Amino acid sequence: MERNPRRLLDLVVPFRFLFPAEKDQLASELVCIEAPAKGKLFQAGDDSTEIYLLEEGQVELIYEQHSFVRPGNVVRAGHYFGERAALLSQGRTHGARAVTEVRCWVLGSERLLQLIHGNNVFAQAFGTILRDKHGVFLPLENFTAEVARSLAQGSFNLPQLIRLYRTLEPALHPGANEATALDLGALAYAVPRLPDNLTSTLSWYFTDDLPALYPSPSHLFPKVASAARRRDVWEMLPGKNMVLLRNGLSDILDFLTNLCLFSLEAQKIRHRLHDPMLVEQLLGQGDSEPLIPLERAFGKVEWDGLKSIWGNKLLQRLREVMVHHEDWSIQVERQLKNYNSRRSEKWANQISRAVKELSGVDPWDFPEDWEVHIVSSNTHSVTNCLSPWPRHLESEVMAWAASSGHPFLAENWENPRDKLYALLPDYIRAYPERVASAESERSWGILTLSDQSTTGIAVQLIDTEKLGHAGETRKFLVNIDYAFGEQAEEIIYNLITLFHKHIRSVNVLGKAGSLVGKRGDILVPTAFVLQSDDAFHPLPAPAPLEGLANRLKRSELHVGPLLTVGGTLLQNRPLLHFYRNIWKCIGLEMEGVYYARKVIDFIELGVLDPKVTQRYFYYVSDVPLHAGERLSAPLTATEGVPPLYAITREILGAILPGFID
Repeated sequence: MERNPRRLLDLVVPFRFLFPAEKDQLASELVCIEAPAKGKLFQAGDDSTEIYLLEEGQVELIYEQHSFVRPGNVVRAGHYFGERAALLSQGRTHGARAVTEVRCWVLGSERLLQLIHGNNVFAQAFGTILRDKHGVFLPLENFTAEVARSLAQGSFNLPQLIRLYRTLEPALHPGANEATALDLGALAYAVPRLPDNLTSTLSWYFTDDLPALYPSPSHLFPKVASAARRRDVWEMLPGKNMVLLRNGLSDILDFLTNLCLFSLEAQKIRHRLHDPMLVEQLLGQGDSEPLIPLERAFGKVEWDGLKSIWGNKLLQRLREVMVHHEDWSIQVERQLKNYNSRRSEKWANQISRAVKELSGVDPWDFPEDWEVHIVSSNTHSVTNCLSPWPRHLESEVMAWAASSGHPFLAENWENPRDKLYALLPDYIRAYPERVASAESERSWGILTLSDQSTTGIAVQLIDTEKLGHAGETRKFLVNIDYAFGEQAEEIIYNLITLFHKHIRSVNVLGKAGSLVGKRGDILVPTAFVLQSDDAFHPLPAPAPLEGLANRLKRSELHVGPLLTVGGTLLQNRPLLHFYRNIWKCIGLEMEGVYYARKVIDFIELGVLDPKVTQRYFYYVSDVPLHAGERLSAPLTATEGVPPLYAITREILGAILPGFID
């Protein structure tokens, strides 16, 4: 073979897919190195990131788990190696040693990423190779396949799931494979997302619809809360929970990955308590006894971390973890051949009745020019911006905050109204009687549905005419709470069939993890990439963003594709770098693509007007690749409130011209 890097670039896939001018330039930049037989080029654990194009000779890739050389581990002339470290931002997973004398051309990782970001064909070719050659997706695929198999079978083998979960090495659980060191951040993430009676439950019964025997379980069993997840869970007996699953795989994947995370950290807690004296103190004495030996078993940092997670229930939780051993039985029952209304259908029927109650007209009888605007949000930001009640309370909220020395007053707020909205939840907790009454809200055109029909989706109907935003046409906002993953598709389906031709816009005001920037930034997607099949779903070009940027000058706007994932704990660092580098994703979320593709489906079917506006804005709640900016560390008020209200105002301003908040 000629000693000509330009010729080599023409032969080696995927470098052959570069444009001729790119190859000409790259050939002049490559650095040539030679190594003797048995010479090492790099070894496992190195932090080097160069990629090697092999012009002459053979190179053996050395994997620690294999004591022999497999044919696939020998790289021959005309091929390349070493790309994983560059593309996935990780240390070398293997070594490389010359079998014969070799000549290589070396490319730096920054230059490689520059080429990938500038040439989509080259990027996708590399992506295919990473999938097939390196098995980057195997841990994710194996875990989800086991969950799907277990769902069909009707029961879950938790030890098997935990084994597969370890191979995932989730970005949010960096201590998953640590033998003894507690991962407090990961534990703080999982505990609020699981039912409160987690450590005293031995049997989980999952179902995707209410059993015929228990059509109203809240009348029969105590409801069990999950602090950071909207879950419908009931304690059927002491030690047995019934969990009502939402549509699709997202909900069960989220539950099971959090359960795996908790199991691994609970094992480490028991390791700390593996001492007869500690067991005696924990199980045989009261809560008021001195706790010094227990504190010493963990150390101050871990003890304080556990207290922040479980508060005054810490000793009770430690007792339960000590004797529980995560001996869970997990059964699932899917309601097949059920000809009764699904939960989402009941939910849509409730919305229909509520619309008629608010407007006097059934949705199917709306006059031709009445408009409906669907907003998916956290619900409270939209209401706060539109309702007169927060402004009515403003002087007394500020007086209360000043008298109590509230720390938010010392913060520098770009928009003074954000300070009011940040203080309002604490004020209402102190004075719950000051919440606006349902009658008052009704007089302003706001109707909140109290019954969610076990969908977990709260709804507010807002007649903007009654709020003083009268225009040429009457406008209604259907303000719904966040859906969860695949559930969004069923939710938007029912709303579209209910309001069909009257829908003028679909607006998703969400929160997302970011692969760029920092917490509190704003992401504007140009497309969604669905992780389950790598399908690319382009979106209509967003409206000019200068106004949004001016609303929030301390944060950055990032524009690009967003990744829709099946679960946050399913993502590891290699996967996130893969999507950042290959697909140029700016962040990840869980439901956007399900809204978007159903809207497109209904436009193509002629149910929705092709001119219906789609708006997707996300504020960044975590940066999973950055320690300290993950979901286990809550957003501060100044990180979360300003971007949330900036995108809320942007959406409301587009729906209601002249809107000012």
